Amino acid sequence: MSHDLRLLGCRPVPMAGYLKAMAVLRLVAEQADPAARGYWHQDVFCLRTELSSDDLVDFFLRAYRPTPIMAPWNGGGGFIRGKNSEPVDWLRNTSGERFRPYRDALRAVDRVLEGAPLTEKPKDEEKVALLARLRAELPDEAVEWLDAVAAITADRLGFAPIYGTGGNDGNFEFTNNFMQRLQELFGPDGAPTEAAEGLLRAALFDEPVSGLLNVSIGQFQPGQNGGPNAGPGFEAGRRVNPWDFIFSLEGGILFSAAAARKFGRQHTDFTYPFTVRPAAGGQGAMSVSDEGKKARAEMWLPLWHRPASLAELEQFLQEGRAQVRSRVTSVGWRPAQSGIDFARACAGLGIDRGIDSFQRYAFLERYGRMYYAVPLSRFRVHRRPEADVLDDLDRWLTQVQTLPSMEEPPLSALSALRRVEDAVFQLCQHGGPHRVRDLIVAVAQLDRVIAKRPALHKRIPPLELKSPAWIERAWPQEPREQAEFALGLAIGVMQDVGDISRRQYFAPVVTDKRQAWHWASDEEMSSARVRLAFDSPDLTRCLITLAERRLLDEERARRRKDDAEVANPGKDHQDGSFGARVNSKSKVGFHSQHECFAARLDHLGRFWSGQTRDDRILDYAWAFSAYRGDPPRAFARESAQAARLEAATAWVPYLYALLRVTLTAERNLRDAIQAVSLRRSGQPPAVEDFSLPVPREVLALLAADRPPSAVRAREVLERRLLASGLAPRHRGTETFGLSPRRLLASAVVPISSTSLEVLVRRLWPIQDEGVDATENNIVFES
Repeated sequence: MSHDLRLLGCRPVPMAGYLKAMAVLRLVAEQADPAARGYWHQDVFCLRTELSSDDLVDFFLRAYRPTPIMAPWNGGGGFIRGKNSEPVDWLRNTSGERFRPYRDALRAVDRVLEGAPLTEKPKDEEKVALLARLRAELPDEAVEWLDAVAAITADRLGFAPIYGTGGNDGNFEFTNNFMQRLQELFGPDGAPTEAAEGLLRAALFDEPVSGLLNVSIGQFQPGQNGGPNAGPGFEAGRRVNPWDFIFSLEGGILFSAAAARKFGRQHTDFTYPFTVRPAAGGQGAMSVSDEGKKARAEMWLPLWHRPASLAELEQFLQEGRAQVRSRVTSVGWRPAQSGIDFARACAGLGIDRGIDSFQRYAFLERYGRMYYAVPLSRFRVHRRPEADVLDDLDRWLTQVQTLPSMEEPPLSALSALRRVEDAVFQLCQHGGPHRVRDLIVAVAQLDRVIAKRPALHKRIPPLELKSPAWIERAWPQEPREQAEFALGLAIGVMQDVGDISRRQYFAPVVTDKRQAWHWASDEEMSSARVRLAFDSPDLTRCLITLAERRLLDEERARRRKDDAEVANPGKDHQDGSFGARVNSKSKVGFHSQHECFAARLDHLGRFWSGQTRDDRILDYAWAFSAYRGDPPRAFARESAQAARLEAATAWVPYLYALLRVTLTAERNLRDAIQAVSLRRSGQPPAVEDFSLPVPREVLALLAADRPPSAVRAREVLERRLLASGLAPRHRGTETFGLSPRRLLASAVVPISSTSLEVLVRRLWPIQDEGVDATENNIVFES
């Protein structure tokens, strides 16, 4: 008859509870019921076995054979100079059958040490040689423990983080304490003590018990180690159930370490099941600074709901892999190396199937120099398509996670890194377009911090985005958020000025022959910084500075071209050089690299009325300045449809229309005029060719943010259009209540061709002959 036993004392938190569950399944399957299976239900481990609850208790009290757990290489293991030797001697002198594997293992250790007894703790090569010989001489039961605690190569030794540094954590010796706990529960003949059954039922079924011991349980159950706030009053002593410690070490044996050759390389590395570098994101128990110096490792302990046998669990733990897609390797994937990678694997189903969730633990240095297994968060395995954008960041994410390992990392960089890690975990755990946008913002903030600190440039390259999924997955539907995203995208993906990349207005980067971005060298840094426009948290100021920088760069380009034509009058400049791409009769203007990346007038309307968040727009613009991918096809179609619907936009500031037309390249304005004329939706002047330079004084007038200066700027713009043969039909209309400085900043934002046609129709509406323009319908509201 099969029983499903709910072991209320075996829960995922603390780690001792999880390892207890693994120990029960392993020991029952190996020593009592080979058909036993285990699973998790409502955060409780359930054991399906032919044993009843009383049979299970009886098995551990009278038949359980402890695994020979020992560490002869440790100074406190009981084998060197007689230190802590009492538990070892007690086991040597036992007579009970249950301790026979232990006695056999101890005799094997005595044979190994007989010819060369240890007088001090072995180091380096001596320890490698000792462990290799022990593995060859010890019985199979003891080798299981050796495989769990250490992995050995020809010249290296690696220790599993779950057992500290080879079975000890500082002065706390796991193996010797394991022997002491056995001595407290059993007599030399193997018979249980009077307190053993009550303590066992408490450990398995969470029944109340008295008589807990004032001993240490190490890192597996920090709450029972006592200290401040550990109980009533200011401080409490230790309250440890010896069975909990025994089961913790017995259960950890399933997580055997291994030495593996990765990707066919000659270098051999150590692997531990579901053990990765720690990441602070996704929880509040660990800071980013802990990642570098105070965190030993991070473990993701699997939870499953379908009954699994010991053989299935062992195969899963030994062969189970967590993988992430990567462009760094030729095979297109790599093993998860950090907590961030593991979260990505869960979101992309890059793990073995059948796992419902993982309980995250980190081994953190706390309470002096002791390490505790600190529970971080529960992570449920679920496919999150939005998390695919992280594949595009794989190399960059791997490099930024090395920041905590620096000698003195900047606090601003660590804070920004924490926001990135939190955003990654939120995206992988919950998904959703708004979490993609949060990630974009966090990535932009970290890249901005790195750009301002040359000391970080050798460690982390400039940000680079290539996947259209950043736009597809993040595109918002809520009007305000859509306006912020669209404006940031339009600013970030602005057209280059010849060989000057738009990215150079954001960060001190240079472009090599392959058009790849690199941080400017020390010699190039001074000239690179002169071009920076986005070096302020004020979006309006950044956009005005951008206008000034770009216009200067255009002017320099024209001068260089004119100089080249004078020096080589017969040369045809069609070779793709800088000067060849700048038409001396037409300015570059402020336009997007692709039509679907441009903003619309309804987006700008929210910017004018102050409904948008400038800091959010600035972060989007910074991130998308690093975008080098193609426009998403579906997004391009939707943008074109939305642009056609905006033709009925109710309100456009007159001053903005003048500014935007003036900052438009002549060829783009000519196309808009022709389109409006062909559709007969307006009456623009029939001018085939014109030049429309930007009057520089307008920038200074509007930047002053004073109404009188704005009136003066409007008059200058009207005269400039008149001189170019493009006199607007409605002159003199004032715009009150809006900041002139903000209107100037908005005119820098690239807009779609449809939006530009709307402005052309508003500046040159259809009029009946003989009707004065001032008496016609108003097309610009004050």
